[in-house]
Amino acid sequence: MQMWGRWGVVISGLLLGLGGCSATLPPLSSDAPKEWTTRMVELSAIMQWDIRGSLSIAHGGENSIASYRWREINLSQYQIDLYGALNLYHTIIAGTPKGVTLWQSNRVHQDASTPEELVQSVLGWPLPVSNLMYWVRGLPAPDDTATGAIFGPSGRLEGLDQDGWHIEWLRYTPVQGRDLPALLRLTRPDWQVKVSITDWQ
Repeated sequence: MQMWGRWGVVISGLLLGLGGCSATLPPLSSDAPKEWTTRMVELSAIMQWDIRGSLSIAHGGENSIASYRWREINLSQYQIDLYGALNLYHTIIAGTPKGVTLWQSNRVHQDASTPEELVQSVLGWPLPVSNLMYWVRGLPAPDDTATGAIFGPSGRLEGLDQDGWHIEWLRYTPVQGRDLPALLRLTRPDWQVKVSITDWQ
């Protein structure tokens, strides 16, 4: 199992979809439960958070793991701290709608105008990282067609196909009167990403 190495940048990229203004969410299904409309409005109103958890990325027979802390303010400013095994590595990602900067333990930094650009330049493959700002709240991302919506109790989103990914919300947890995601799984051919959220603030 590869615990960090160059995957620190991969994992950083996965959480960078943060900056920008709110947008109209796509309709999911004509038979969506009536609770979904109310739930969608409530979740869209969550514009800042401080969450902690862990990430795992499986690809080509390798599995990489890191813990993280993601602080978001008004969907426009953020800082993400990523920690490798035994805290041997610490990566900081800070950004605004104007750009993204990634700082590594050796104080070397990389800049990009978007998180997608950063991941593409480092890894050479596209990942819809901006969508995670919505998926982590249990919402579909705007501006991308969403299909195959599956709903659970109280209108909770449990499955969705969007932007080439199949997203599953495997577990929710109650937070201040709302059920918020606690475990997500994203899959596409030869890739699997799991996002665990152990603390919502």
